[in-house]
Amino acid sequence: SDLEELACKWMKKNGHWGAKLSPPGADGGIDVESAASIAQVKHHASPVGIAEMQRLYGIAQSMRKKALFFAASGYSTQALQWAKKHGIECYTYPPVTRVRA
Repeated sequence: SDLEELACKWMKKNGHWGAKLSPPGADGGIDVESAASIAQVKHHASPVGIAEMQRLYGIAQSMRKKALFFAASGYSTQALQWAKKHGIECYTYPPVTRVRA
């Protein structure tokens, strides 16, 4: 979708070398993958919760990559705190903006 495309372009511009869209239905919701990182893009109405963070982190760990999350409606406080502790970068969009706990 356009939103995955937006995240992918942003990643390319911000040092995530070789960022490209993952093929649909690839691996448990990874939308963009680069040489050293993976990203999930969520555009549903409710904020991202801790379970989604933990799942993305698990995938990132298994691939030995950094995790980035892009969410249209932001994050729960708990999810942001968990992300901070585990080194997951969180962004809202559009425009792409870093969110910190």
